[in-house]
Amino acid sequence: MVNTNIVYYVLRSRVDEKVQIKLLVAWVRLYAVTAALPYTVFKLKHLVTGDDLEVHASHLKLFADKDLDVTAELVEHVVAQGAMLRVRELLQHRWNAQTQGCKILVG
Repeated sequence: MVNTNIVYYVLRSRVDEKVQIKLLVAWVRLYAVTAALPYTVFKLKHLVTGDDLEVHASHLKLFADKDLDVTAELVEHVVAQGAMLRVRELLQHRWNAQTQGCKILVG
């Protein structure tokens, strides 16, 4: 992917849930910055879908500069992010004392 307009690649934040008084933020999806707009807003292009998006700078984290080698492996990783999977049923569960958590087998 060679584009002379791209200067940086960034991750966009996604707020998942509120835990106590703090929000849980995940840095997801890799975007190319294609333009700087007024009020510290940037125009982004998703690496896989090509969708354009306008995002405030406070929701962005620098990932790499324009010299990033966008390989097939990197694109595959981007595709897998944010995938929503449907669970048909919970098949089995057990308590893991070492991690203090439950392991669940789904089908």
